[in-house]
Amino acid sequence: MTAAATVLRRTAQLYSDGTLTWGTEWFVSISHTCRCVLGGIAYAVDPDNADGNPFLIGGAKRPLAVAAVEGLATYIAEELYRGWHRDENGQPDLVETVGGWNDDQRTTVADVITALLDAAASLDRTAVPA
Repeated sequence: MTAAATVLRRTAQLYSDGTLTWGTEWFVSISHTCRCVLGGIAYAVDPDNADGNPFLIGGAKRPLAVAAVEGLATYIAEELYRGWHRDENGQPDLVETVGGWNDDQRTTVADVITALLDAAASLDRTAVPA
C-alpha cells in the first residue's frame, strides 16, 4: 500500500463518516468542514492546515499531498476518461483536472468517494516495489 493511496483512502473515509462534507469550487468553506476533494486531501494529510490547499502544505507533508493529488488526477484523466486539463504551456494541470471534475454538477459525493478509493487501488497496483 502506497502512502499516497493511504491518503486517498483516508480522504474517502472522512467524507464517508461525516468528518468532512463535500463541496465544490472552494478548498474550505467558512465552516472548515465543507471541502472540495482537493481540500479533503489537504485535510487528510494535515488537519491543521486551515488553507486546505494541498499545494500550500509546508514541510515534509507537501510531497505526500501532491502525490495523492497526482494519483487522483491520473485516475480521473485516464481511467474515468475525462482527459487532462492543460495549462498555457500544454502541461497537465492537476488542479483543473481534479477541480473541473469535482465541480461538475453531475459529480456526487458518492462519485468522489468511489473515485478516491479506485484511484488508491490504482496507485497500489502500479506501485514499483522497493
